[in-house]
Amino acid sequence: MPDLKGVLTDGKIFGTFLDNENNPSLAAADAGIFGVAFDATASYKKGTRLGPHAIMQASHQIEYPPVGYTARLSDKAKAHFAGIFEYPEVAEHEDVDALSKAMVADVAGLATDILKQQKLLALFGGEHSVLNGALQAVKGMYKPKAVTLLQIDAHLDLRDAFEGLQYSHGSIMRNAVELGFPTVQLGIRDHISAADVGGEAEYIAEKGLANSIFYCATQPAGFYARPGFKPKWIEKSNLIFNGMLDDNLARRIADLVDTEYLWITIDVDGFDPSIFPGTGTPLPHGLQLSGVERLLYSIISAGKAKLLGFDIVEVAPEMRTAARSYSPQEAVNTTTEMNAALLAYKLLFWNFLDRF
Repeated sequence: MPDLKGVLTDGKIFGTFLDNENNPSLAAADAGIFGVAFDATASYKKGTRLGPHAIMQASHQIEYPPVGYTARLSDKAKAHFAGIFEYPEVAEHEDVDALSKAMVADVAGLATDILKQQKLLALFGGEHSVLNGALQAVKGMYKPKAVTLLQIDAHLDLRDAFEGLQYSHGSIMRNAVELGFPTVQLGIRDHISAADVGGEAEYIAEKGLANSIFYCATQPAGFYARPGFKPKWIEKSNLIFNGMLDDNLARRIADLVDTEYLWITIDVDGFDPSIFPGTGTPLPHGLQLSGVERLLYSIISAGKAKLLGFDIVEVAPEMRTAARSYSPQEAVNTTTEMNAALLAYKLLFWNFLDRF
């Protein structure tokens, strides 16, 4: 088995988010950012270990003043990039569980350092399991009940130790609920694991989570109107049709964020795959980006819940061949990483909008 400890590359190699030349110290910055090149528990297409590199390189192409302003975002809100945790690729026979636990410990340690300095934390994955470490760091400083976890995802990720792994990508939200975080889940497709393959349906009923889960409809509207459609884990009023959040749904979702603090976790497969095609498990009938951005802007700008941080995960760059490193010149399509970088840009901009 290779060395389990992740190697944190020097952030100076990358510059920082949006700026490939300057990287302020964490003490002088408003946000701390790092990546986690990890996809050991991925159960379908791997490749998200290249996600952080792709997002960072894409970000260097989008530095521009926000519309209506002359100042650049990096002039008003400085971001320190700490680097990318690099982990070995593992074969199926190797100890993925041990590697996952080492990764979670690495992420928790660096995330704690950033949060202790009262900096906004941004995390680029990598598969969704990288969030486990950040949540441990948040739990170490805040009461979990005071932090809403707003998830955008095609999958519930509520499986119990999916594939026997405590920190599986398919168990991240189960782990979050068990840690005590209130959750709001958005963009879920209506395929839910039964008891013999993770027990999500039973868990939703047991924990009373149905009201805070918003599903993208994958069937014609008439299907959900049938008298026999009465699942315990789906609130019909929570269904999202055509991937678009209407004003009523957006208000209801925003009202569920009623804690002092907020963390936003974004698995890019929550969106329609035409927007984020480069991901491990793209599914049709996903969320439209414009509606989600309106929702996130309204929540962040309202200021009711302080944003502690966010993660953008499951970016798997579309490469021409199996690659051990990322280069945009070797990518078939850079849409996913560019849209991920733009979304991160907007989250940072909206959080520090009062400075413009």
